Amino acid sequence: MKYLESLNFVHRDLATRNCLVGPHKSIKISDFGMSRACYRNDYFKSHTGCLLPIRWMAWESVLMGKFTTKSDVWSFGVTLWEILTFAREQPYESLSDAKVIANLSALYKRSPGSGVVASSVLPTPHQCPREVRDLMTECWQRQENERPSFREIHLFLQRKNLGYDPKNDELGVTTEEEEDDDEDDVEDADSSTTEEPEDVVESEEEDTV
Repeated sequence: MKYLESLNFVHRDLATRNCLVGPHKSIKISDFGMSRACYRNDYFKSHTGCLLPIRWMAWESVLMGKFTTKSDVWSFGVTLWEILTFAREQPYESLSDAKVIANLSALYKRSPGSGVVASSVLPTPHQCPREVRDLMTECWQRQENERPSFREIHLFLQRKNLGYDPKNDELGVTTEEEEDDDEDDVEDADSSTTEEPEDVVESEEEDTV
């Protein structure tokens, strides 16, 4: 998405259904979700007959038909939420399409600089790091200029994954930190097996007396 942003190319339908996972966990962005019958419930049919992925769309895209790289950033926030929840449920699954649009309308009516509306924010995924949660919230800011760029998102994720190589997962290679943790676990296990409980030692002394 950083590359598409550099070309000023707007995707309009960024979601996990349009992400292809290749070798070494490389991700390729596609656009075939709308053509797959299994994803038909992800799209809302407007009064003009257009199919819109409103649960992934920024408020200005739904209400004003405005699409920019910053509206793609909004969609990225939802996509990131999907990844962290293993895409087990649809965003705002408990809400009807009409309610999703109503929540986006409430965000639109708020004054600029008012941040986000609680009803338009997805729940925090289980064990989600605070920094990643903050990133998602930044992607859902009302004002476009308050949302991060894909370049900024890329730099943030690079720092969060510093030293990680997806090739190691496929080869079963462990990092030095993981090896150190494993050695500490082994030492703890050895020390726990060599120490005898105090009550057992006392009972043996009583038997000898």
